[in-house]
Amino acid sequence: MKELGDDHALELFSRHAFKQNNPHIGFEELSSRVPQYAQGVPLAIEILGCFLFEKEKQFWESAINKLKRIPNMEIQKVLKISFDGLDDEEKNILLDIACFFKWKNKDLVIKFLNACGFTAQIGISSLVDKSLICMHGNNITMHDLLQEMGREIVRQESTNDPAKRSRLWHHEDIIKVLTSNTGTEAIEGICLDMSKVKEIHLNPDTFTKMMRYFHWHGYPLKSLPSNIHPEKLVLLEMPHIQQLWDGVLQRCV
Repeated sequence: MKELGDDHALELFSRHAFKQNNPHIGFEELSSRVPQYAQGVPLAIEILGCFLFEKEKQFWESAINKLKRIPNMEIQKVLKISFDGLDDEEKNILLDIACFFKWKNKDLVIKFLNACGFTAQIGISSLVDKSLICMHGNNITMHDLLQEMGREIVRQESTNDPAKRSRLWHHEDIIKVLTSNTGTEAIEGICLDMSKVKEIHLNPDTFTKMMRYFHWHGYPLKSLPSNIHPEKLVLLEMPHIQQLWDGVLQRCV
């Protein structure tokens, strides 16, 4: 998705919110804030403009305050149109990037995705062509709204039980699954930041039924317990670890 500059974004928004190229008198400041939330994404700007068309100023103020706190689901629905048009492999690659690999090195991501059976180079190139992801140097990134959309798609896989989702990145969901040993084969990847967790007690069988990707930032030990055997693991990221068990394909330090 190509991002618009401030002037073009405001003009596009005005055409949908006011049916003219400039905001109405008294709505100038509010109008300048809405495209900022949309971060220059044309589809998001258009949806918000239609949403606010012919609404009172009080409604605008309430809507803008709400946009600060929660995703506008109409934006997500519009963005999801692009996602629904992808093939299954492209969808999986996009969700992996949204949940785990934003700002990660392209070579690392390709190595991981290939090990999972994807044709990563083709899939990534296709997503770049469709403006769903982009390259910053040799790192893969994506628009914040698209990352938000991808993570919401994963959340909707099971709104009440994170153990039934394919990817986990929020520390509270991860702690709940790992400490209760409720992980299932549905879980393909976990990214845990221990700076947000005081302590965690794990069962040796915690990882046996799940996972192809595991990132644990702040893992406190230099090795993994010998009785933990995550047989499906493809990529392990633990920056300080020095010793692994047999069977892991690769690691990143």
